[in-house]
Formats: sequence, structure tokens, C-alpha cells
Amino acid sequence: MVKVNKTPPLSPGAAELYQKDRLTRWLHPMGDKLFRTPGNVSRYVDAKTANPDSLLRRFVINPVLKSTKWLTNKFLDYDYKSYIKVGKYQLSRPSPGAFAMMLFPFTIAPRLIQAIKRSENGDRSEFYDILRRDIPTIAILLYALDPLQKFLTQQMQKFSGVKLVGDEILQAREATLNYAVDSEKALAAILREKGNTPEALRKALDNVAERWINNAQANTETVAQVNKLKETVEKMIEAHGKGKAGAAQVDKYSAQAFKLIEGLERWKTNKLAGLAEASQKEITNAFPSIKEFFARYAHTRRLPVDIVSFILVCVGIGWLPVWFNDLWNRKKFAEKEAAHRAEQVSNFDAALAYQALKQRSNLRPSFNVYS
Repeated sequence: MVKVNKTPPLSPGAAELYQKDRLTRWLHPMGDKLFRTPGNVSRYVDAKTANPDSLLRRFVINPVLKSTKWLTNKFLDYDYKSYIKVGKYQLSRPSPGAFAMMLFPFTIAPRLIQAIKRSENGDRSEFYDILRRDIPTIAILLYALDPLQKFLTQQMQKFSGVKLVGDEILQAREATLNYAVDSEKALAAILREKGNTPEALRKALDNVAERWINNAQANTETVAQVNKLKETVEKMIEAHGKGKAGAAQVDKYSAQAFKLIEGLERWKTNKLAGLAEASQKEITNAFPSIKEFFARYAHTRRLPVDIVSFILVCVGIGWLPVWFNDLWNRKKFAEKEAAHRAEQVSNFDAALAYQALKQRSNLRPSFNVYS
């Protein structure tokens, strides 16, 4: 009898991770089905909203469905091919949406259920503590870092004169790819890129050029080439200031600068040849890549943003929800205490009134009509 494989087909990304052990064969289809949610929702919404046949569907149902599609694609998307490389190993990197699907239903929901079970005499304080403290904490952890980084990076971009944000934040690897001077037109393209300023280009080159010029291991010819490179870049910046009239000159000086950079990189490569690994590292640190001078500058402008964003998110996770929850509980406790005191005062006033009435009653003379 031939066994029929009832395992549902996997998406291309999941199929690459498919293993032969039984546990994986059981878990992968489940995970693949779970993380196909955005695609399934998108197809369903597209089909349902294609031809609105009533005002209700057009102005109420369709906007709700489209919002659901946006939310699932924004927060529940998962890419099987996204990895973090650690040495020779590749670790899967779930998206914030994947974490949200795991944390909210399988962490928050059980805690809320247990809080309801533990509540006594209708006291749901633990239940509301979880809503006020844990949900914001998880939301900050999952979703606050990227928008915070983007906002701070945009501010740093204005301050530094380097374009650091496009559709996404410019990462270190992308900075190297985008801003490396690897062709005759590269410097001209960097200068013309909206967001990059001539001052930033000048400063970026100065930072690297000074280390080459002031290094005792650099010979006279190398120092002269670095100074010539600075002069050429300065001429390119001046030509750029002329607008369209100087466009051809910008390209000309960009090509000249590229040839100088190639020559300096060749000198460095020749100097590294035949040296021990320790000596090679020393030379590499002493003469930073002049080809990547602007990429290096862009990366250093990004670094403070990463640090500040990380600190703010840590504060948001570890302190802000707890502080808010504590403030809320203090307020509620003060309200209950005030209500309790008001009740006590009311009871005390009633008791005083009763005692006064009783005393007046005892002091009233009694008349005997038969005496």
C-alpha cells in the first residue's frame, strides 16, 4: 500500500528550511500556514473589495477590510530568508509581526486568564495591571525601535549633511555599497545626492586624509597624492556650486579623484603584501580605506542614533510602563482611600448626630399627669 503524503505544500522560503526529521515535518507546515496569514488575508480582501455593489460595502465594509489587510501586512509579515549570521551559522530572524503573533496570543492571553482565576471578590486589579503594563511593554519592544530610529536619523541627517534615510534607514553595509568611491562617477553621484552637502563631503575626506598625511609610515609621494586628492575634490565642489554650468567639470574632477584614490589604494595593497597578520591589521588601522571615506563618515553619523534609540527603547520597556502603572495604581488607591475616609466621616457624623439626639432625649423632663 502506497502512503499518501498529506503534508500541505510549503512556500519557497519554508521549503528551503525543510528537514527530514519528524518534528520538523510536523512543525514547518504549521508555522508556514501561520505565517502565510498576510498573504491569505490580502488575497481575501482583494477579492471581496474588487467590485463594491452597495454604499455599505463601499464606505464601511471595504475600508475595514483594507485596514485589516494593511495591519496584517505591516505587523504579521514573516520572511523565511531573513537571517542573522553568527560566524559560520545562520540564525533565523523573525520579523516584529512574527514575534507579535507569538507573544500576544501565547503570553498575554494566558496571563489574563490566570489573573481572572486568581481574582477574589471581584478584584480585577492584576488583570488591569497586565493590560496597562505588559501590553505596552511588548508593543514598545516590537514596534518602537524602527520609527524612533527613523525619526532620530532624519534629525541627524539634517545636522550632519549626509543622506541617511531613504525608504529605509541606511545600514552600514548599504552605506558601504552606496557611498564607496568605486567608479569615475561615484564622487559626482555622492555630491549630487539630495541630502548630501559639500561641507559633509569635505569633512569626510579631511577625517581620513589627515590620518594618511600625519602617519609616519607614509612617504612624501603618498602625502602629495592625498593633498592633490583634496584639491581635486575642492575643485569639484566649486564646480558643483555653479549648477548646470559646472556639471561637466564635476564629472571631470570626479574621474580625476577616482584615479588618485585608486593609486592610493594600490600603494596600501602593496604595503600590506608579505606582512604578517598582526602587521597587516596595524597598517589597515593606520591607513583607513580612502575609497570608503564617505561611507565611513556616514556610518559614524549613524552610530549615535543607534545608541540613543537603544537606550530610549530600554527605558521605554523597563521604566515607562511600570511608572505609568504605578502612577495609575497610586491614583486609584488615593481615590479609594478618599472614598473610605468620606464614608468614615459620614458614619462618624451620623454617630455624633445620634448621640446628640440621644442626649437631648435623656435630658427632656418627663411629666406625669397623675402626680
